[in-house]
Amino acid sequence: PPLLPQDKTGAVVSGFGLTNKKKVLSTGATVNPVPAWFYKGPGHVLKADGDALTIESGITAICEEAEIVLIYMIDAKRKPRYIGFTVGNDITDIGAIKASATSFSYAKLKECSVSERVFLRPPPLVLTGTCNVYRNEQTVFSSDFETGIDQLYYKQEHLIDTLFRSPALRQPGLMHYLYIG
Repeated sequence: PPLLPQDKTGAVVSGFGLTNKKKVLSTGATVNPVPAWFYKGPGHVLKADGDALTIESGITAICEEAEIVLIYMIDAKRKPRYIGFTVGNDITDIGAIKASATSFSYAKLKECSVSERVFLRPPPLVLTGTCNVYRNEQTVFSSDFETGIDQLYYKQEHLIDTLFRSPALRQPGLMHYLYIG
């Protein structure tokens, strides 16, 4: 994974769920002004494209979501500094979420993958592509995707400002990999 510290505990892998504009508006429910943040784990959960992802036993249904991953570094003055973005694949135990919405946070505690490339510019308004999942070198899932800043219900600045209000997430030297949907 790009820019991953040698001590992988120096990285925070997290994201925002329920941010896709189409999904949010299709529910008809009142939208929470605070976006749903989830924690995936420290840097060791971040796998490079092509690395095997390990899923624990007892999972009934896994889903993947191709997403933009924003990369931030916390500077010596505890300020988040945007480095760039990459693309990644967020893995979720969707079976747990369907069984109980309160399982959302636990369902997100899964290994995930990212590209080895970092784009040193603002994230794209629209990004399209194809995601393939392999098992034993055989394609077991393939899906086209569309993501990007224009696909978000929340403004990017709102997501970032909300997340980095917490001093616990602004420790100098921390690297953040933030899946934004």
